[in-house]
Amino acid sequence: MTAIFIAAVFCADPGRYNSVVKLNSATSQSSGAVIQQRQTDMLILTCAHGKKLNQYHTVTVGGHAELKGWVVCIDEKRDLAIISSELTRVRVNSIPRPRAQPPALGDIVRIKGYGFGHYTERQTTVVGVNNVTAGGNVRDRLRVKGETKPGDSGGVLINDWGQLIGISNSYSTGQKDVDGFFVTLEDIRDFLDENGVQL
Repeated sequence: MTAIFIAAVFCADPGRYNSVVKLNSATSQSSGAVIQQRQTDMLILTCAHGKKLNQYHTVTVGGHAELKGWVVCIDEKRDLAIISSELTRVRVNSIPRPRAQPPALGDIVRIKGYGFGHYTERQTTVVGVNNVTAGGNVRDRLRVKGETKPGDSGGVLINDWGQLIGISNSYSTGQKDVDGFFVTLEDIRDFLDENGVQL
């Protein structure tokens, strides 16, 4: 018997760069994802920690195109922010629209980000939803097996279809098994709706 495997239900345009970008400010380095390209700018979804409204960032696309960007929306309770970046001459994929349902326990997912300043993509599994306290706020966070790295904050969690299902937020410390935590799809959708951004 011959087994045939069919994969890749989401195919990005091979002539375009990845939607995940590297963000640098005077005080921090993080990741983000292009969520919308407009006539005059690109919108990038990222984490809020380490960022301030109107703060300048250098946006690195495809490992070499460096663009100017500023924080235009921030929600410290949800730990989400939007950066408006100048457009680039290179083509960039926007992250695909989130699916209707959040991920379930045991789902295979992928983390994409710039941990330690270098682009990485790795597969992991969803292990649950936990209440996480950060900056005095308690929020539900999607928990995945395996740690995220410094610089991954603001990076994306995607499903098998390549759709956004979480934004990297933090990781557990002081435990035998180190897991990563992600802003939930519900918080992402509410934040984008409140700021008039449609994916």
